[in-house]
Amino acid sequence: MNRLQPGSRVAIAGGGCAGCALACEILARCPGVHVTVFEPSSSLTSDRTWCFWDVRPHRFADAIHKRWDRVLVRSADTEVEVDASSYPYSCIRAEDFFRAAREQMSSESCSIRLGTSVEEINDREDHVDVLLRSGASDSTERFTHVFDGRPPARSAQRSSEPMLLQHFGGIEIVSSTTPVDPSVATLMDFSVSQQHGAHFMYVLPFQSDRVLVESTYLTTGISEDIDYESSATAYASDVLGIDPSRVVYRESGVLPMTLRPLGPRSTPRVWSIGTRAGVGRASSGYAFDAIQHDSARLVDALLRGQPRPRPPRSSILSMLDRVLLSLLDTHNAAAPDLFARLFQSAETDKLVRFLGDVPRPLDYLAVMWAMPKAQVIRHVLTNPSAWPRPIG
Repeated sequence: MNRLQPGSRVAIAGGGCAGCALACEILARCPGVHVTVFEPSSSLTSDRTWCFWDVRPHRFADAIHKRWDRVLVRSADTEVEVDASSYPYSCIRAEDFFRAAREQMSSESCSIRLGTSVEEINDREDHVDVLLRSGASDSTERFTHVFDGRPPARSAQRSSEPMLLQHFGGIEIVSSTTPVDPSVATLMDFSVSQQHGAHFMYVLPFQSDRVLVESTYLTTGISEDIDYESSATAYASDVLGIDPSRVVYRESGVLPMTLRPLGPRSTPRVWSIGTRAGVGRASSGYAFDAIQHDSARLVDALLRGQPRPRPPRSSILSMLDRVLLSLLDTHNAAAPDLFARLFQSAETDKLVRFLGDVPRPLDYLAVMWAMPKAQVIRHVLTNPSAWPRPIG
């Protein structure tokens, strides 16, 4: 890709987390560059939350809605609550993220075109033609660089790599009944029905009377028999002891968990970003922090005239993610004990740095030692899907 320089016209396809984060990074570090963000939705609304371990600085710290210093993981016969105060578990609501992003993007050098979708992107070597659709009208515009953050087609989400889907549905409840402890986030409670595969409840108490409860699955496919909201409602009532009748917010989603990029390879002037580029963490689905870090690395490369860097993850981290994904793919029922064991046996700071993409050398050893070694070794020896291979 040619070096990004004053006068360049940049297009970003998709105004989600990756698109807005990259726009903010370019505008902050590349004076004279004009950025246009194309978003097919008519508004940037509060339709999701992003959670992450607060392990390194980013541009949206002021948008964090809640931090938890204690987290809990539960299986059918194990309960582990750990101190995460060194790297708090943090949550950003979409509305707060987009508000902060719009403030950072408020510039004559940036325009956001809502209700406009990118239909085609064609790299012409010395420029990029982008076919746009707004309502019933099509048009083509020319840019020097394009960053593609559109959701990957489901048909592209197949490869020789092991792949799981993290699919969920949740409700945020305001309750006047029994209060919950707002200082503890439940990352995984597997003590629920496993009828449709590895299933856990995810609980984020924002206040003592306001809590987000999500029913989450880690499976290779999605059963039509799953009713996320009914599971979340029953859990809120039966386990948390709160009245689930006042629901103020709903969210749902499907996150692909794989090491392969889910979009086409980047070209010199067209780079994939976000989920399309495989930036999210394969073994957990965490993406927010990785997106911020990847955006900074992309701008570093643009300013130097270098090719698009690979997602910021070491070979050994990718290898361990592949082993975990392959194990869960083949032995899905092992998920509850595996995750409970990791939080029970590994030192919390080491495990969090591992999960947060900033592991130190001893952190790898701590996580590997905490895993069920006999089961993992047996699985690796008998399953080629877990063997090391280059990421492309």
